Amino acid sequence: MTKTIEQLAREINDLKMVVIAKDREILYLEQQVAFFKATKYSPKSESMHPGQRELFNEAERDATETAEEVEFEVSG
Repeated sequence: MTKTIEQLAREINDLKMVVIAKDREILYLEQQVAFFKATKYSPKSESMHPGQRELFNEAERDATETAEEVEFEVSG
């Protein structure tokens, strides 16, 4: 089966259209990946209850008080 020049030209044109469509799809998917990476791994603004920072200070203060109350006996 021999193809004519016109048939080969149409086939080439059809294949070019397929390549263009695939390139567009790849570009779209790359943009989607970039978007999802940005939303998943980007810094987030986390809101904190005003008294929440005091929890850390309270625990530190309690640890300091407990450490001061410890007495060591030296035998010797």
